Amino acid sequence: MILTDKCKADFEKWYEKTIDLNFAPPILIFNDIHPSMQYGVIVDFADSVGYYIVIEQVGYSNNNFYHQIKSIDGYFYSESATNGTRHEARTEAVKKFNEIYNSK
Repeated sequence: MILTDKCKADFEKWYEKTIDLNFAPPILIFNDIHPSMQYGVIVDFADSVGYYIVIEQVGYSNNNFYHQIKSIDGYFYSESATNGTRHEARTEAVKKFNEIYNSK
């Protein structure tokens, strides 16, 4: 997982409240799911703490995406284009969210 420090700790607490499993610690299950699924869960966590991660395709190219991260009050923290895949844009967005969250 690419979350670190305070963001990782708060995410793990939040995630454990959202899943009810009796056979394994929830974070172990999270670490085993596909990265695309992890991204969706991290976006849900970001929403729950007032940050919105948006990935959009620019034009008609499959290798031109950008991400935005904004707070609940509408402040844009990040808007960055990438010449890569949607997966790469998602990864960069989560890294930036992690950085923003840990700096607050």
